[in-house]
Amino acid sequence: MAQSRHQVLLVQARGHEDNTLVTELEHAGHEVATAVTARETRTALRRIEPPLDVVLASGLDPRRTEELRVTVRKLNPDLALLVRRNGVPQRPDSRGGVASLEVGDQDLVNALRWGSERTSYQRRIRFLEDHIFQSSNSPDEQIRETQDVAIFGLAKLVESRDSDTGHHLERMAEYSRLLATAVADHPLYIGYITDEYVWDIWRSAPLHDIGKVGVPDHILLKPGKLDAEEWVAMKTHSLIGGDTLRHIESRLHYRSFLQMGRDIAYCHHEKWNGQGYPFGLAGDDIPLTARIVALADVYDALTSKRPYKEPFSHEKACSIIEEGAGTHFDPTIYEGFLRVQGSFQEVAARYLDQDEPVFGEFDESHEVVVERYRRNGNRLRSLRKLMEERMANPEGERSARGDR
Repeated sequence: MAQSRHQVLLVQARGHEDNTLVTELEHAGHEVATAVTARETRTALRRIEPPLDVVLASGLDPRRTEELRVTVRKLNPDLALLVRRNGVPQRPDSRGGVASLEVGDQDLVNALRWGSERTSYQRRIRFLEDHIFQSSNSPDEQIRETQDVAIFGLAKLVESRDSDTGHHLERMAEYSRLLATAVADHPLYIGYITDEYVWDIWRSAPLHDIGKVGVPDHILLKPGKLDAEEWVAMKTHSLIGGDTLRHIESRLHYRSFLQMGRDIAYCHHEKWNGQGYPFGLAGDDIPLTARIVALADVYDALTSKRPYKEPFSHEKACSIIEEGAGTHFDPTIYEGFLRVQGSFQEVAARYLDQDEPVFGEFDESHEVVVERYRRNGNRLRSLRKLMEERMANPEGERSARGDR
């Protein structure tokens, strides 16, 4: 039986490159791409044609190996990762969703076969999942999904003025969903907080600070405490956001989740005791959605880094929120928070601010975009050339097809 050939990315430590290993792999018929730096690795992992079959790490210390695992998970999660070690091979591992295997030199041939088959299997599974999703996704669902993404993108664009907010919107959506679910079985809200309500608050919560687009930069981005005049200007973001969504909603001829977004934008800084802004509402006069988002917003502000503060621990944030129960926060919402606070920690860990991409700076990810444009351009030029040749010699084209 012929030896299987694989597309291998060999990642090695600088100064410890093993050219002999490259030669052996190529001699066995494998196509080998090498990478030493993190940039080279990222670029190679994004290659599309021909697709990689397996990543082989050789001579990396444990820290570099774990970094590589994270990079594979982010850029090409279907790929299997082989870690070349001395000693006894280890059983397969799937940390972080990346299939990996520690191998010795004697097991390399079998390991490459295992890795390639595992990668192929993952790609088939992903293809089937995508196909099932696309075939089951109705036009109405596609329109709704496009609307959700567009609305979130607009909120994200507003938030991008403040480079320190990180994944604030993603966390706000998840925190609000968790709180709404936690209080759905309260006697006051049974039948009111439905699955659709939870879905809508998840969609609407990111709109809470959309009015900050109207706050001047020298106030919004001030690293220190705001003075009295600046604070008055900052508080106008609730009115700006609510008014904006109210006017958008007035142009629709049906009820939409933007009504919930409007209530949240207006009222997420209102307090249970009536000491909030912009309207000074108290208790049940404050829309339920805004009461939910108010607690989510404070938790995220406390546990996130800001120009004027370091992040508080989860325990410290819970203590501060407890002090505000019955004055700042609806006691029922606070009780719901107690039931899901562990899930809040999980969300915070999932959306760490340091993972936030930087937009507007040319980097290797844009090189991939440019390469895709050029590849499509080459295909179009080839097609155009073929069409021009056929138009210039139509008789030859008919002769090639035969008279039928």
